[in-house]
Amino acid sequence: MDQAELRRQLREQLDETQREQARLATLRKRMQYEQGDLSYPSETGGWQLGDVDLGEYLARYWGKRLVLIITPAGDAPTPMYTCGVCGFVMNEVGECPRCKLQAIEFEREMQQQQAERTPDVFEQVPNDHSEINCVAPQSQN
Repeated sequence: MDQAELRRQLREQLDETQREQARLATLRKRMQYEQGDLSYPSETGGWQLGDVDLGEYLARYWGKRLVLIITPAGDAPTPMYTCGVCGFVMNEVGECPRCKLQAIEFEREMQQQQAERTPDVFEQVPNDHSEINCVAPQSQN
């Protein structure tokens, strides 16, 4: 290969590199940037990135060719849930352990009070009537 041919190939490579850089610069200008914690489901039932509903966001680009770049930037903070009854803060949705414990303790107290109290007069009457011997009066002729 002579020197002229090498220069021509180098110029073509530089031109192609410059065209690629110009294309990337144009893409960067059109690129949108969203950041946040990824969660599912959103209020609409889909994926959410921070305050952005991804279903609605991506619907704007329906029929377009996209380049989607996702880069994890760390772990999202663990969501905290608060019991609506007692205000206990929990790491997951479910039955509140504090309320459950209080309900169990309340049930035990009620059972203990039931066992300790004097029986009601009506509770002493047998339910099956086997102990009651009723004799109907006989008619006199």
